[in-house]
Amino acid sequence: MAQDLITIGKILKTRGIRGELKVLPLTDFLERFNELKEVILTSPDGNDVKYKIDSVRYQKGFVLLSLEGCKTIDEAKRLINWSVRIPKELVRELTSNHYYWSDLIGMTVYSDAGFLVGEIIDVFSTGSNDVFVVKGKKKEFLIPATLEVVKDVDVKNKRMTIHIIKGLIGDDEM
Repeated sequence: MAQDLITIGKILKTRGIRGELKVLPLTDFLERFNELKEVILTSPDGNDVKYKIDSVRYQKGFVLLSLEGCKTIDEAKRLINWSVRIPKELVRELTSNHYYWSDLIGMTVYSDAGFLVGEIIDVFSTGSNDVFVVKGKKKEFLIPATLEVVKDVDVKNKRMTIHIIKGLIGDDEM
């Protein structure tokens, strides 16, 4: 599909025998699932398929989705590990110092002293804060997304400035 998509969940497994899917939400706005009429599921190899949503339920922090055309356990099993995505124009505005991971990936990272650190290639959550995986010239670095470390994020120019605290990156590693 020739549109920008944002991932809001990942299908973990089936639930029951009627094709219901257990989804790990990858959004701070869990209620967004109630507002959706359809989603785009993306397979691990990159194929997109649009599905209409029949119902949404919540259970212990997970989303239980029923989709039109997915009514048996066998139909649901083939969707395990697929991503749940929506068009970028449906995303919500975020508050200050909050960013969509998709806006951060590909961003160039510099130290506050002006040195090139590398490029953000992935982002993951630890529970307490997000972590940026930054590919440098020699190796990858794990940069915590904390106010102590991240000093500026310029989404428009795809640039981040960080303060390198002791032990974060060795002097000879950039």
